[in-house]
Amino acid sequence: MVVGRNDDYAFHQPLGDGRILRIQRSWAPVRVKREERRAFQVMEDHYSMRSGRAAERIPREKAPWSNLWVDEEDRLWVARHGEGYHRPETVAEKGLREKWENPPNEWWEPFSFDVIERNGKLSQP
Repeated sequence: MVVGRNDDYAFHQPLGDGRILRIQRSWAPVRVKREERRAFQVMEDHYSMRSGRAAERIPREKAPWSNLWVDEEDRLWVARHGEGYHRPETVAEKGLREKWENPPNEWWEPFSFDVIERNGKLSQP
């Protein structure tokens, strides 16, 4: 089991011999663009209202990473946040979204991953 918090780029990975490997990398904060933040706040407000929970405020900076996977070779795949870009929805996307009564989702990020080897070192391409 790998443990990490996404307010820092740091993980703890137990090793078979009882030691715990600490993996930490530097990272540069990524700002959430004003229009991007506004759009995500609309989505957050919408989905929180549907679920009956209080809406959270969308932060001004993105976390250093968004997801983490461990593959069959015990490598860590860390999905990193990047700068968002606006892509207008297609007619088909709009139709499906309106069918489900959801707000637009027109902000995207490019896929960016770090692959970390079993020894904690960043994998080289």
